[in-house]
Amino acid sequence: MTTTNQNPHTTFYVWDELTEALEDFNKALVQRDRGQKDSTFFLLEEDQSKLAPGLRGAYQTLIQKCHNDELPNDWRYEKIKHLVERLLEYEKESLEDYQDILHEVVDSCVDISTSALFQWLADNPSRAEFNDDSYMAQSDWGATANLSQLAAARQYEELDFMANTLLNELSEGIS
Repeated sequence: MTTTNQNPHTTFYVWDELTEALEDFNKALVQRDRGQKDSTFFLLEEDQSKLAPGLRGAYQTLIQKCHNDELPNDWRYEKIKHLVERLLEYEKESLEDYQDILHEVVDSCVDISTSALFQWLADNPSRAEFNDDSYMAQSDWGATANLSQLAAARQYEELDFMANTLLNELSEGIS
């Protein structure tokens, strides 16, 4: 990681490769146990000494952007971690290379269980509306979509937003 100061009040973090940025971000997302049976969650590393100075705040801002105006929640953190891990499997060199495989990565993160999709919608009623009608227009189902297909399309849209946010922010460096 290369760090450059643009002014005395701001530090910019720029990586040599997008893969390096994804690896650093992935390491900063850690799993913890709630102490209940099978109850784990992801969060941003709290130990400042394990991250470059000021990087935790920049990562927190990136995570907030990925939440797309939702309050912090386990689903977002888990999917951010899953997206980053899936992207790292490809070890691409540029933003364009990652964007070429983004559909496959996002698709692999969509829940396949109808009950999980409906629970995801129930957890936050604002998730029930598409942000971009083109997601439905581009689907293979058109007007014949059943409810689970609509829920999957809506979740795909949200995951696609998160993946693009991660890639764009990390590729430009973060401040």
